[in-house]
Amino acid sequence: MKKELENRLGVILAWGALAVTILVTDKINTDPVNVSKMLLLSVVGFSLLPIIFIQMKDLLRDSRMILVASAGFIVFATISMFTSANPIERGLYGAFGRNTGLLTYTSLLVIFLTSTLISQYKNFQRVINALLIAGIVNVVLALFAASGNDPLTWENPYNAVLGTFGNPNFISAFMGMFFTLLMVQIFNDKVSTRLRLLFLGLLPFVALTIYLSRSLQGILIAVFGSALASYFFVRSKEKYSRAANLYLGGIVVAGLLGLAGILNKGPLASLLYSYTIKLRSEYWKAGVNMGMENPFTGVGIDSYGIYYRSFRELSATVSPGVGVSTDTAHNVYLDVFSGVGFPGLLAYLVINGFVLFTALKHLKKTKTFDGLFLAIFLGWAAYQLQSIASINQIGLAVWGWLLGGLIIAYSRAYPHGIIEERKSESRSGVTGKRLKKEESPLLDASTSLKIIGGAIIGLLIALPPFVNDAKMRNFFSNKEGTAESVIALGESWPVDNLRLNKIIISLANNNQNDKARELAAFAALKFPSDYVSWWALDQLTRDGIPEKEFLRAKLHEIDPFNPAYFKK
Repeated sequence: MKKELENRLGVILAWGALAVTILVTDKINTDPVNVSKMLLLSVVGFSLLPIIFIQMKDLLRDSRMILVASAGFIVFATISMFTSANPIERGLYGAFGRNTGLLTYTSLLVIFLTSTLISQYKNFQRVINALLIAGIVNVVLALFAASGNDPLTWENPYNAVLGTFGNPNFISAFMGMFFTLLMVQIFNDKVSTRLRLLFLGLLPFVALTIYLSRSLQGILIAVFGSALASYFFVRSKEKYSRAANLYLGGIVVAGLLGLAGILNKGPLASLLYSYTIKLRSEYWKAGVNMGMENPFTGVGIDSYGIYYRSFRELSATVSPGVGVSTDTAHNVYLDVFSGVGFPGLLAYLVINGFVLFTALKHLKKTKTFDGLFLAIFLGWAAYQLQSIASINQIGLAVWGWLLGGLIIAYSRAYPHGIIEERKSESRSGVTGKRLKKEESPLLDASTSLKIIGGAIIGLLIALPPFVNDAKMRNFFSNKEGTAESVIALGESWPVDNLRLNKIIISLANNNQNDKARELAAFAALKFPSDYVSWWALDQLTRDGIPEKEFLRAKLHEIDPFNPAYFKK
């Protein structure tokens, strides 16, 4: 890749990921986190599409497997979007409050593929610097929020800090990644002493943020990442190689005990087991059922929430409860399986399996403590750990996919590690040339226009749900507009079942039952498996008419284990 093109790529990847993570539109949207992050992610992803086409020969030569797997995932996700009973826009934009549909995954895959093209040391470091900044911003925001001075004006029902993620589990997981990154920097003797002391001083504040999130995820990820960072540091000391192997064995044993404790087994159960694990097991089983019954296409990408009641086990009506629903399997792999079926899951496994294989192969060859590679690898590993029991939140996912691509890129650029590369340069007398400040060459106008054009296309594609959500906030905050105007908003493209249901409830609460019923019928037609739409239609339909019997039968079909709809 031309140096000027890679420089532009490095800037977009690093600062684009940072911007996606910290963007919150609390004064514009009802959902201040996800719909805006999807919008910006789409801008970043589509701005990089021209680079994919420019470097297609390199990708085909060096990354054929992951290129095919990525293209396959997009194809299978597109098929699932068209074969699903839900409107196409549900698959394109995803569920409200998640927004992990085809557009998001396409953008993430573009970021992943283009990041494999990086070769310059400064661009790898640029990404890590952006991740450090994102962590510091979230620590500062969390501490302000804990003191009662949250600069973000949103409803927070959790009694915990949210950072720029809108949920305590996500800020906790991100802080676990950040804690791991700081530990690597502290162990890295190539980082200046002043910076290492600064990072050491940051650790207590990061730990405090994890505590204030009231979530176990950050603790587990921080312990996992710190233990591995410590192992690689000990391993890098030749005289402690035997101790390193013993230490690794201890990590494995501790990890198994920890896993048993999370599953309410063994001596650590009282410390690690949480009631939410039991709930997650029910969500996981529902996701497996969706994928097994729809093995080739799934139920539709990011459509888990619509089908949860139809595919949950009988035991789920006891715990978490018959009236409790969820819009995600709380496991990214099962979310993919339930939404896209076996083909999508296979493509996803190939991509992540290749990244892991590449990382382990590189680590086996390099025994020195390469702080930059370990920051990239452990950050990616922390994201993967989070994804096993949590949600593919966009602010987290952008780093998981970006770091995954950088693992592949780094192993190619520095197959023996950056430290050995620098030693080789020093012996050959070229270090001075590398250290000499280089002028950044300008990118040609044609390529710049293509990048800008891609960004505009990404913006235009992702804008409709953002605008509709902003209109919703304006209507419910300012109480401006008529019933007709808000109904038109609910029926406007892209339709969303949660937006429709919120408007239906508002109309019913304002004694406009006929309008509410008409909108409920529209919602049920658009989303034929959405329980809430059919429930609203049932509630707004008088008893004693033939239609009532049909509605109850439909509700029983959608929610077969709900005793409220058993035949009497």
